[in-house]
Parts: sequence; C-alpha cells; structure tokens
Amino acid sequence: MNDDDPMESGLLDELREEASYFCGCLFGRTPSVDFVAAYVLAHEKLPKNLLRDRSAITKIVQLKLDAIAIEFASRQKLAALNLKLLLICYLAENSPGYENNFVLKKDERLKAFFTLLRIAFETPYLYFKGQFIVKKHGLI
Repeated sequence: MNDDDPMESGLLDELREEASYFCGCLFGRTPSVDFVAAYVLAHEKLPKNLLRDRSAITKIVQLKLDAIAIEFASRQKLAALNLKLLLICYLAENSPGYENNFVLKKDERLKAFFTLLRIAFETPYLYFKGQFIVKKHGLI
C-alpha cells in the first residue's frame, strides 16, 4: 500500500460517513456494512487527485447538504462529487436489496410516466436549489 491509500491516510471514517450519507441521499436508506466496505475499497481505484481536495465533499457530508441538488448544479466543477454519487449508484445496482430502484418487476408504465412528469417539474427547482447551496457555502 502507498501513502495515497485512503485506509492508511486516516480517511477511512470519512469515507464510511460519505457512503452512508450519499446512499441515504440517493436511495433513502442506510447501506449495509458490505456496501460501505465496497465504497471504501473502490476509492483505491479512483484517481488520486479526487481525494486530495476534500473540503467540498467534507462540507457537504458534515452539514448534510443536498448532495443531489449540488451535483446537478455543479456537475462540471465538482467532479469528485459526481464520481462519488455514480460510485454509490454502481454499487447499489449490484447489491442485494436495491433492485427495486433499477428494475420494474411488473408493468408500471403509468407510475413511471407520472414519476418522469414529477421529475421534469422538480428539475428547475433542484438546479436553482443547488446553485444557491453552492454559493451560500462556497463549495466552488
């Protein structure tokens, strides 16, 4: 292991807290111990430059800010947040208990249509909320 290894550099607790918070933001649930362990281990493969400047990510997690709104509003500028939320989605997609978030088990086209309609109306709100949070907390 090298000096940039998250488990050797004291980031283990921060990464565990991130996994729990981001999973809650995206899926409304607390991740399993195995899920959190996979999140921490995946950081060994992430580009090391994403782990260097942790101030924005740490602030988002500590203050329990709306990570989804922030990511949507600052997708290009906070690449680390984007990558971490994608990582949570990838891990969830392959974890037991999350399949209902990715696969319809019966024909629910009407429900899907109204979900998409709701999201279309929520999108501008989410964008402006994210812009406000980013500016208020100086995340960029």
